[in-house]
Amino acid sequence: FVMLNEDGDVVVSDSKKAVSIGILQNAPADEKAARVRLLGTSKLVMAEACPAEGPFQGFNKGALIVSNDEGKGVVANITEFIGAIALEAADSADEIIEVLITHMYAPASV
Repeated sequence: FVMLNEDGDVVVSDSKKAVSIGILQNAPADEKAARVRLLGTSKLVMAEACPAEGPFQGFNKGALIVSNDEGKGVVANITEFIGAIALEAADSADEIIEVLITHMYAPASV
């Protein structure tokens, strides 16, 4: 996950509370353009295992995902800004899964 800093530069999301703008699609050198997927599906490196099931009834997928301090995905608590919804499970850290990018806040009533 990535976010914008005060200068408007794309930087790695640095916490679960960071509001991400999307998922980085390339590895740009310093001062080069970052390619960021803002909506749709994307591959995401997970920092931990993640179930495919989530809070959405009738939908077989859906674990809610946020960024850790390295920009990798972790399973969200209900009251965090949600950066993505898992479309498949991750069995371990550093596994790459497909996610649906979202920009939502999940209140405790989800």
